[in-house]
Amino acid sequence: MAGDPIQIFISYSHDTHDHKVKVRELADTLRIKYGIDVIGDFYEEDNPTGGQLPDLMEKIRICDKVICILTPLYKLKADEARGGVGYEKTIITSELYENVGSSKFIPVILDENLDFNDCIPNFLTKTRKTIVRSTFNSNDDFIDEIGRVIYQRPKNPKPPLGRNILDQMPEVAIPIEQIDIVQVIKENNHQVVFDTALFYAKQNDEHSYRALAKKVKKEVIKELLVLRDQYAISVTEDKLFEVADKFINTAAPLYLVAFAGYLSFNEKFSKQEGLLVDLLAIEGWKEYSGRTIVYHIPELLGYMYHHIYGALQIDNDDVSRVLDIFEQKIPLNSSNYDYLYKVKSVTGWIDSLGKDCFKSFDYLINSYEKWSWLRLIFADVGDFRKALLTYQIMINLLDYFNLIKADCLFEDNSQISYCHIPPSAAIGDRQDKEYALNYLVKNDKFFKNYIQQLGISKDKLKSRWKLWLKEISKFNRMDGTYLYIYEEKFIDNLLD
Repeated sequence: MAGDPIQIFISYSHDTHDHKVKVRELADTLRIKYGIDVIGDFYEEDNPTGGQLPDLMEKIRICDKVICILTPLYKLKADEARGGVGYEKTIITSELYENVGSSKFIPVILDENLDFNDCIPNFLTKTRKTIVRSTFNSNDDFIDEIGRVIYQRPKNPKPPLGRNILDQMPEVAIPIEQIDIVQVIKENNHQVVFDTALFYAKQNDEHSYRALAKKVKKEVIKELLVLRDQYAISVTEDKLFEVADKFINTAAPLYLVAFAGYLSFNEKFSKQEGLLVDLLAIEGWKEYSGRTIVYHIPELLGYMYHHIYGALQIDNDDVSRVLDIFEQKIPLNSSNYDYLYKVKSVTGWIDSLGKDCFKSFDYLINSYEKWSWLRLIFADVGDFRKALLTYQIMINLLDYFNLIKADCLFEDNSQISYCHIPPSAAIGDRQDKEYALNYLVKNDKFFKNYIQQLGISKDKLKSRWKLWLKEISKFNRMDGTYLYIYEEKFIDNLLD
């Protein structure tokens, strides 16, 4: 979340208790689901120091937007300059004269039974279109329209300008046999692999795409095995992350072929979860790498791959696809498989990085500047970090839902952690975490559909939520620092 949140003031009349409740509910929803800093006297009533009404109303001048909740009483008080509404009207009128073309003031009618002409005060008659509840099929659509007007986002926006496909890809793809994967790895020239894979996928050339993927896989695994033999004897703890960098950058061409397939948005190439199986079951790896850190490198490669792939899906607003990663079956050994989310050595406790879930995630979230190939798939470091945090929080939530489904969360399990996916995102930047939580709340339909699919009730999820918060509170950092992700009310915001 870049910069300060947008700030709005709500101007309204105290018609009835029910009307005040509706205004407060609107304010709460805009704060929680849309990340808008709402100001109004409804947040001052609980202030033990009282608060000065003129000071509060003067905030109209400094707020980005002002919502005027219109009713017949609001019109009467504004037209006759009575009470708080009259005071606000004076300020608003002054602002309107100073900024005739401004979109700062947003008239809204909450009550669908009210007539527009009975509610609009004289000073607002020449402003702009009023958002009227009765013209929307649902309250969600009505509030969504208010959010769009505040952020000035059209309902059907133009798609963003992409990179010129003619610049992005060669007119003729580089012949596969001319791509030297060893040189790509040594020189960090990953773009040639990514662009070629993207070219074939966009051209719907399945044969060439598969041939490229096969070649890259063969050469990458060969180079990974060379590294394995180089580091098989011993790796000291202070070298863990340096060695991890070498393995991950060696695997990067294989990652990028898969990511290019996904980013082609061609259904034939868009499902790339299967690469996890290839990474975790490299033939002959564990027979010759001994019981050293290197023995567990495949789990490291799988951890990095599914986190970056999941972040890429979030970055492209492809939330439902995250479930395909979460429920992907991966090998535990040569004959047994389990769902990814149940395999702790891939979800957060990475042996090759010292089994510290926070250090592992910190290593990943700070990798954008050192792994140049990430810039081929994420526009900037901010997008990468926010998407990565959102993905990690999302799979942590999905883990919670499945624990409730399995009835595995009880008051008395104070010493035993049943959490498959650690709350690693807790180490993230506060504003990025707020962005992630707001993003998930905005995609609440996905979660509601998923819990319906699991056959668990909202009430059960809400009743066990405090237990879940207690469960993940066990994951204090090894240095004793307490970290958190969720507020208690988050589950209500997500499911209501």
